[in-house]
Amino acid sequence: METEWAIKLLDPKLQDPYLTLIAKKIQQISNSSNQNRANLKRQAHIIKGINSKLTAEKSMIVRTDKGKTIISLQQKRQ
Repeated sequence: METEWAIKLLDPKLQDPYLTLIAKKIQQISNSSNQNRANLKRQAHIIKGINSKLTAEKSMIVRTDKGKTIISLQQKRQ
């Protein structure tokens, strides 16, 4: 890794603070990545639930021609 090599070139007294900063940043990135995975898993669960409800009710979600509005259409029961 280039970062480790660059830190080794520093004065030994400066190496520890930089190593600490890098370790903290790596931990932040790791935590952020884990949180993103958890959010994606939650979203997938919600979407699966919505899809199963739509299928059970024989419905569909459609976007209107104008604007950002969506509506749910349900098949007419006989």
